[in-house]
Amino acid sequence: MVKFLEALISFYTILPLRYHNLEYAAEYSYLSPLVVGFTTGSIAGIVCIILGWILPPCILAVIALSVLLLLTGFTHVDGLMDVADALMFRGSREERLKILHDKYCGSAAVITVLVVELTSIMSLTILICHSLLSAVIAIIIAEVVARIPHVILAYLGPLPNYHGLGYTFVSRMLGRVDKLVKMFILTLPVVIVLSLLAGITPKVILLLVVLLPLTLLYRAVIVRSFGFITGDILGASIELFRTVSLITLSIGL
Repeated sequence: MVKFLEALISFYTILPLRYHNLEYAAEYSYLSPLVVGFTTGSIAGIVCIILGWILPPCILAVIALSVLLLLTGFTHVDGLMDVADALMFRGSREERLKILHDKYCGSAAVITVLVVELTSIMSLTILICHSLLSAVIAIIIAEVVARIPHVILAYLGPLPNYHGLGYTFVSRMLGRVDKLVKMFILTLPVVIVLSLLAGITPKVILLLVVLLPLTLLYRAVIVRSFGFITGDILGASIELFRTVSLITLSIGL
């Protein structure tokens, strides 16, 4: 049990754990929303609690998001940038895939990341201004929920036509109803309990309701543009849906 926990955290974050096993991480990736999301969200939340008494909300929001991005080694941000550049290119799937995998960064990538992360910062600022404790819990919820589409996308596929990280993870999850059900059974109760503690249950329910259609919309755009799900596409989904989660949780405050 400890091995798969360490494998997940060591793969998805930069935390210095001794056990590194890609196959284990891929096999148990359906638990990443709960294990990884709760871990990264809790660490960022602790930082907020420590600094929340001396820093203004806007600065605290920047630090909180920076911690979240740093914990993942900015790999999901890199995926978002690659996907944005490739989607903006007007050409064949093969040409888009080349752009997805090249090392260059275009204007679409920069603007997309700025919009996504600045929106997250603004949403976090609103949450912190309302209540620091509720904001901390909202960060954990957002980190957990943001990884649910990652699992759904791997479950739905399609499988990439080349071997890479995306192939490894999608192949272990593709069509596995048992893993998808386990993910929901283990994750949703934790999310609901946290929402009750923060007093934001209606917003969390709204978030969960819109999550599936938005995930399917994202997948439709991706499949039409690339033909399958890659590692960059999975990583980009985490960044996008963290922002979606924070926006939803900050509504009406």
